[in-house]
Amino acid sequence: MQFGVSFEDSTKRLMSDAGENLHDPRLGEVIELLRSGKRIHAVKRYRELTGVDLKQAKEAVERLG
Repeated sequence: MQFGVSFEDSTKRLMSDAGENLHDPRLGEVIELLRSGKRIHAVKRYRELTGVDLKQAKEAVERLG
């Protein structure tokens, strides 16, 4: 039995929804938080949007920023 959503599935979904060009407002929100120096808030928001665990969210946000 598997719980949650895998990191890969979440990232693929967000990137495909964004058309690979970061125009998805959900992902844009995470990027804007990063640009504002709010890395912890960006990780939290990424988790809320994707359902991934903390480690996966931190890794994804690091790749974005």
